[in-house]
Amino acid sequence: MSVFISYKSSERLSHRERGREAERRFKEWLDLHKIPYWIVRQDLESFSRALRDLFVKRPDFMILIPHFGFLMVDVKNTDKLKWIPDSFGLNQEEVWKYVKLEMLTRVPVWFVISNEGYGFKTWFWIPVSKVSQVGEEKERYSQLI
Repeated sequence: MSVFISYKSSERLSHRERGREAERRFKEWLDLHKIPYWIVRQDLESFSRALRDLFVKRPDFMILIPHFGFLMVDVKNTDKLKWIPDSFGLNQEEVWKYVKLEMLTRVPVWFVISNEGYGFKTWFWIPVSKVSQVGEEKERYSQLI
């Protein structure tokens, strides 16, 4: 089982292109498994000022689980942390924005993580509400390349 770490950082763990690749591959995975979904538009015009004022974040997908309801999903393309075995890094501020979104909407929000090393065939799932329970807060600053 993987341990997830939430930490404060000004750095981004994945570049926009890596994120888009993960979203594209996740969409293919959902299609392969015939899982119904909606893609959430990420442009500024589709996110109301009122939602921005609430300091929440929007997910990448809404997945329909028949007879249960929807899950909001944020897809991540990130590698395991080198200094902590079986762990992924998640930005603490982003985690709390999703926790707030989940509390306001009462719709579960999950992080779904994979990367090129897994060929985007293995996806690690964790609810945002669980991240703060199982992770450790770490502060890490490094140069962006």
